Amino acid sequence: MMLKPAVHVLKDLAQCSNVSLHSDSGLVGAVAAAATDDDKRRAKKQADDNSVKDEVLRRKPELHPIGAWGDKSSQLTSWDVLHVLSRAIALS
Repeated sequence: MMLKPAVHVLKDLAQCSNVSLHSDSGLVGAVAAAATDDDKRRAKKQADDNSVKDEVLRRKPELHPIGAWGDKSSQLTSWDVLHVLSRAIALS
């Protein structure tokens, strides 16, 4: 089986695809609540274990629901999705 040339793979990654979205203020609230719970657990762990240095988490200051157009879908490229996922993994 012959693999696709890199040029074709890169072109495929740059093509837009329709993506269904579900984003509302409830989801934003759930994310904020999870972040607060994580902060509490981290503070308790640091209080129990003095050898753990105090780390400040890098988070976006405020989250907002994603504004979708009409039918709750948007067009994204695979590059966009990979970028968002890699950033989320790096910041987690």
